[in-house]
Amino acid sequence: MIYKRRIILFVSILIIIMSVNILLANEKSKTVYFGSVGIESGGGDVSDEIELIIYEDVDAVPLGGGVYLKFGVSTPIYKQIEGQFSFGYLFNAGTEEKKYVYLAVPFELLGFYKIKNHRFGCGGMYHCWPHVSDVQYQGNGYGGADYRSREGDLAFENSLGLVMQYDYTLRYMTGGLRLGLRYTIIDFQSKDFDKTIDGSGFGFELCILFN
Repeated sequence: MIYKRRIILFVSILIIIMSVNILLANEKSKTVYFGSVGIESGGGDVSDEIELIIYEDVDAVPLGGGVYLKFGVSTPIYKQIEGQFSFGYLFNAGTEEKKYVYLAVPFELLGFYKIKNHRFGCGGMYHCWPHVSDVQYQGNGYGGADYRSREGDLAFENSLGLVMQYDYTLRYMTGGLRLGLRYTIIDFQSKDFDKTIDGSGFGFELCILFN
């Protein structure tokens, strides 16, 4: 499973690199490359649906939220409309009192409408390999049994969601900064339990642009 994930991630990165090279060859494309950091609030609380027993003081284990690092490319499509593709790494390590670790690899494809320094957009996001690592948990429905416990990763199915985003751009000669507000709508289906958890939430993004 680990090797399969690495192969998929490697192929995805290779496709992105090839796409960037093609866009670079077109001097009139006005393509913008960016790296960003952001915070997603997340929505669902796993401990409401599945009882976590390894730490008695775990109050909440949210899905879909945390700190993310993202890289991508945006390019004009038609007049004031532009498309944007990105991939990144989302993690939430909790606190000393809440010692869970939530991890995922999100991919996004968005469309934006530009008005001067403002952008309004929406599109799709795909969370790959979302899971809460190194926990001990129990609940109804695991492995077809009435009640069991297990230690390890609490895994969820890859999930497709919706993103709505607003950006404000500050330009300078060789690039710029972009401030973004976003709202994501996404659900996560547990692989071990018959549970679907809402991971929707608000986010804030700081993006560095490269021309």
